[in-house]
Amino acid sequence: MTPLDDERRRQLVRRSAELREQLASASASARPAFRAADYVADGIHWLRHHPALPVLLISAVIGALASRPRTLWRLGAGALGAWHIARRARPVLHFIRRSM
Repeated sequence: MTPLDDERRRQLVRRSAELREQLASASASARPAFRAADYVADGIHWLRHHPALPVLLISAVIGALASRPRTLWRLGAGALGAWHIARRARPVLHFIRRSM
């Protein structure tokens, strides 16, 4: 390689690094959307590999509704309570996971 080729290569490498940094900063606002899309895709992947669980849950709900509607209300109230606890615990768990 000639000295001009070396200099041209250095310029191109420097320009590529600048463009990568610009792309990273420009795409920072889209990261939450990509993270959410990954979360949904992971959930779909899990459901495809564990199809029996949703079927069992739906069957249990239908069975509870058919036999004892009051049981379904209690299950719903318990699920809602668990959901509230999970929402409150999520920031704490996220902090613990990041500090490890």
